Amino acid sequence: MLSPAVWSPFFFPLPLWLTEGLCGIGGMLRALFRASSRFLSSELLAMANPYHSPIRVLAKAKTKYEALNSGIKTYLASDFHAEVKEFDLKSGCHLYKHRITRFPGEDIADLAYEIIDHQRSALDQIAYVTAVMSGVTGNALERIHFPISRVSADFENAIKRSCNGLHPDIKTLFRSFKAHPGGNDILVELNGVRKKGFHRFIVPVATVANVTPGLASMQGKPAYIPAPVWDSKKHEIICKSESDYGRFSFDAELTFNVAFGEVDSVAGKPVATFLHASYAEIVDILELTMRKTAKIGLCSMSDYEGFIT
Repeated sequence: MLSPAVWSPFFFPLPLWLTEGLCGIGGMLRALFRASSRFLSSELLAMANPYHSPIRVLAKAKTKYEALNSGIKTYLASDFHAEVKEFDLKSGCHLYKHRITRFPGEDIADLAYEIIDHQRSALDQIAYVTAVMSGVTGNALERIHFPISRVSADFENAIKRSCNGLHPDIKTLFRSFKAHPGGNDILVELNGVRKKGFHRFIVPVATVANVTPGLASMQGKPAYIPAPVWDSKKHEIICKSESDYGRFSFDAELTFNVAFGEVDSVAGKPVATFLHASYAEIVDILELTMRKTAKIGLCSMSDYEGFIT
């Protein structure tokens, strides 16, 4: 179970271990973040503990998340959708729709992709730093990665390939994170999204709620019409239809958000929610890894002399 949390310059409250001193880490982080809540000074980084690199990358991700979140809010507050009327030749009906008329700018997609890249890089850096502390050197060090598998049956092979030379307790710890389908899906999805292109990477979506049939008739008689659903390919929803043979309409609450588009496994998931969850997952992994390295003697209090407060 994680320790209680306190508020910090990160987007999320950080656990107390980051402020109270596992191997003096608390004092080190306070010194780092007093230097700047946005960027970490090179002087302090030169003195930092072995895990300063993933900490710094996560700090960058936090800054970019704030910009992303602000951009999403600005977009959703704008006129990005409209009611349109079209004649459908196939059905012979006049269709009234809510349609997306303006998509999020490339700057929002760029920020999301950069945050994903930072988060995934932080995982590899956690593994790399731990390998250095474990005594891995040379070509073997270049093959160190945080183990993630797209196929559950291949997860053990991923550990062998990516964690060769790591302390057995560290391998056991990394195995416990279950970064494979059916285990820790957030890590698997993060790894998959990082490898995708940008076509419709970020799209607006609508959630339909509290649907109330307003009018439904066919040739003058009441008729049952299925509730409308959001068409993710056309980025629209039909709310009303009229023809010489019948008509229907619905009242419904539409709630818009910005989600992943044509991306396997995360399609339709709100971007900000996903990045929130993946960040929290990586912070947990960092915490548990640092605790384990301290417990098995890969770091000592002297490594952090001068940062203890």
